[in-house]
Amino acid sequence: MNSPAPNLPFFSAPALFAFPVALLLFSCQESRPAFFNMQPPLSQPGTGLKASDCGACHQNQYRDWQHSTHAAAYTDLQFQSEISKPGAPKELCKNCHIPLGNQRESLTDGKANPTFDAALQQEGVTCAACHVRTENGHSVIVGSQTSTAATAGKSGTHVVVVDRAYLLGRCESCHQANARFTEHYVCSFNTAQELRSGPFGKTHTCVSCHLETGTITENAIKTEPDRITAADPGRFTRHVFPGGGVPKRFDLFPYLLTVRHDTALDFELGKIVFSQSYRSGQIQIPVQIRNARAGHSVPTADPERFVLVRVRLLDERNGELTRQEYRIGQVWQWEPAKKLSDNRLAPLESRRHVFIFKSTQSVRFIELTAYHVRLTKENGRYMQATAGMADPAFQKDIAAIDRLYPFAAILWSRRLDLVNGSSIEKDRVERNRESVRLRGYPE
Repeated sequence: MNSPAPNLPFFSAPALFAFPVALLLFSCQESRPAFFNMQPPLSQPGTGLKASDCGACHQNQYRDWQHSTHAAAYTDLQFQSEISKPGAPKELCKNCHIPLGNQRESLTDGKANPTFDAALQQEGVTCAACHVRTENGHSVIVGSQTSTAATAGKSGTHVVVVDRAYLLGRCESCHQANARFTEHYVCSFNTAQELRSGPFGKTHTCVSCHLETGTITENAIKTEPDRITAADPGRFTRHVFPGGGVPKRFDLFPYLLTVRHDTALDFELGKIVFSQSYRSGQIQIPVQIRNARAGHSVPTADPERFVLVRVRLLDERNGELTRQEYRIGQVWQWEPAKKLSDNRLAPLESRRHVFIFKSTQSVRFIELTAYHVRLTKENGRYMQATAGMADPAFQKDIAAIDRLYPFAAILWSRRLDLVNGSSIEKDRVERNRESVRLRGYPE
């Protein structure tokens, strides 16, 4: 049984309400699903709105989606904690985290939703959020492959409305949202605008990176035929959408290794300079950091995400002597909500930071690690302390959020031995495994 949340001031810890919100304006725009409205039945019998319905045929995409951040959009512990705060505009937030009308328990007038589907609600950003829209009073399936009424059913396929522009616009519906709801509650997601205004704005879209493609091989044609698109039959698509590489559960880390996605940042250790010798005097450790592969700023979206570069000096027994850290991200105050600074890396931007240690006595090893941090230790503790305010279905897990929810992922890790001159840099698999072992904020 959970103990009652302590009587803490509402913003006693830095608390952000900055999940992507699709504003009500979106429901008025043509060709976008009408949020808060009920999704009419699909025009073709035998099809449904649940991801499991789609997965009956599209097994590969369904498996990818099950391991994606989209699938956890509603059950996300951080999201559930945020919307439980007094005064939180949770119904607006649900526009993106459960965007189908059938996922909502009540209507805008407060009455019970007669078409509410509890199982569909748990699916969060499900397949239909992007691939189903309303036309002429019916829900139709939108995709990239042509399918006609004449062929649908005969080969087990369904009718598809081909509209690539619509599909590309679905990302922006939620990943470009800026609004101030109250003095403390803001939504600050500017990812789409960062892409449009950057060097890749005219040549790339969100799916250029986040909907991974690969060359079709003979084996892929046999084992993954549903990933072949009519527009480009030599390619296949994945639906993992790994984003920043910090999944919503620890068991999802290994699945990230099934896609080619890795960090957008390049880290390079420069020449280490000793003022005298490595046993005495000052040591300078330069690190070059470059946003080499993201069309938007890094990090993007949630303003409390940041990249943390940490350098530790260790003795011959691996005991820590000292450490320094460099933070890349936005800094906000929340009473009232206001951005104070922003040193994120723009697309293709390269930055050199020099760590300077004044004393190097007894140093044997230098350890360099870069993290993508989603949740700070202070915010995690605040969520635990206020877990009793959340939906009862999530209270127990929020109270144990430091054990159940990844706070960070490792982007880069390198270790130098100053005695024998060896240098070991961990590869992607090793970093993934080490990220699984992290519990709470990386100490």
